[in-house]
Amino acid sequence: MITDVAWDFDGTLCDSYPYILRCFQKALRDFGIADDEKRMLGRIKTTVGRAACLYGAENDIPPETILSRFQSYNAIPDYRNVRPYPGVLGCLAFVTAHGGRNHLYTHRHKEVHAYLSKFGMTPYFVSFITGDDGFPQKPAPDALRSLLDRFAISKDHLMMIGDRPIDIEAGWNAGCATCFFNSNEFPIPPHATYATKKYDQLQKILEGILPSSS
Repeated sequence: MITDVAWDFDGTLCDSYPYILRCFQKALRDFGIADDEKRMLGRIKTTVGRAACLYGAENDIPPETILSRFQSYNAIPDYRNVRPYPGVLGCLAFVTAHGGRNHLYTHRHKEVHAYLSKFGMTPYFVSFITGDDGFPQKPAPDALRSLLDRFAISKDHLMMIGDRPIDIEAGWNAGCATCFFNSNEFPIPPHATYATKKYDQLQKILEGILPSSS
């Protein structure tokens, strides 16, 4: 039985990678770097931090410099190019209607609250973990373990939903159930408890594991 769901943001709640790519391209251009768009997107989808490390090493630029420039662009909300996936609000509402709690767990910083508010998601969440909280990044389990402690959740009752292998590994490392939302067409990670590509399928998964759904 799942009572609590931790959601990633980028690529899970919202289709934001086109905008992330644009911001990363702008950051690289500031340092005179250009690359094939498909190759760049593939690197970004693994993690933006890893992409910054790769481009930094290839161009003798500190990766934190690239990352900082990217974040300065990405922190500006773009409501036209970052949009919720169809069915997101329905799933969030389904969790709360069936006695569950939604938590946000993202590496994004405070700008994520502007998106949540704009798209009507904020009322469905009881807590928010962002990059501003200072936890080690996924796949480290620290943030999820903190969530378990804060809300007195048994690890068997928490599920992490995310679109990248690091989301699934973070949940696995914390001893939680996981659901891989495969918006990026990655191979399904071995530790994924569930996997899906669409929110109507995700709701069917939730129907089988939330307390009032049995």
